[in-house]
Amino acid sequence: MKKPVISVIMPVYKAERTLARALDSFLAQDIEEPVELIMGVSSSDKESYEIAKQYEKKHKSIHVASKKERMSCAGGRLEAFQISHGTHICFMDADDELAPNYLSTLYKKAIETDADCVNCSFYEVTSKGKVKKFPFAKNSSLDKYKALNAFFSDISFRGFVWTKMFKRDILLYRPILLLRENDDLFEDVPFTASLLEFCDSVVTIKDPLYYYHKDNPSSLTTTKRTDRAQRHLWTFALIRHHFNFFNDEKLLKLFAAHRLRFYFSLKYDLKIDKKNGASKEYLKSVMNEWKIVKNMKKPLQTTGVSYSQFLKRTWLG
Repeated sequence: MKKPVISVIMPVYKAERTLARALDSFLAQDIEEPVELIMGVSSSDKESYEIAKQYEKKHKSIHVASKKERMSCAGGRLEAFQISHGTHICFMDADDELAPNYLSTLYKKAIETDADCVNCSFYEVTSKGKVKKFPFAKNSSLDKYKALNAFFSDISFRGFVWTKMFKRDILLYRPILLLRENDDLFEDVPFTASLLEFCDSVVTIKDPLYYYHKDNPSSLTTTKRTDRAQRHLWTFALIRHHFNFFNDEKLLKLFAAHRLRFYFSLKYDLKIDKKNGASKEYLKSVMNEWKIVKNMKKPLQTTGVSYSQFLKRTWLG
């Protein structure tokens, strides 16, 4: 087999119900160039691991990167990336599907434009099987500041990493923000932000090429919990901390310009947390720490706050 030009990275956990569907959509790609898909899956997740190994045995383009212990989403991605070969990297979740022209369309645009990142649109698939096209997609060419501005706006350029193809070199820059714990939420947000920080050119296309299934009962984002707002706040603190590291005033101004957008996200998550039984003390503490994170007139407080350890354990040097 020739060396792959694209590596698709897929973290896998408790995906026995959907994994075959996801892998079949990769095998149905219409791209002519050699490609590979690598799964980061724990051997202790026996049912998912067995399916993954069966596909690896049958298909030369599919590989398994495994550890015995359970890996987080980010940990699975990292394990898979370390044995990948592609000059371009895409990401996929084990409960989703690729349109047949996902890889060919993104790769063609990446080669034509020499973009560091190419972003496509997507479909949402509801629990009842209804397919809805994301309505705000558009074609554009962006530098990293405009890309991050669109990313923070979260309208035409969503934070999902699986709509994006990156040059391999982008993932080799440091630091990259990986949330390594099994219960981490919103892991795509800081990860994508840190990758975009290294992208001089980003191209977006209107084509919906990815099927995002929203019916996974084991997903952390759909599981009933009472700390969504706090976890979201931590990602905002981490991104600001990351931008402080580079001491880039334009990045920090971008962060400051989108504080109202972040606030509305927190308020939405606080409403969910409250509905799920979060205490009044918790709700108050989240808003008190948000006041700290949003205050750009002072250096970001990194001690004596709930996100202190979070900042330390998420940097990949």
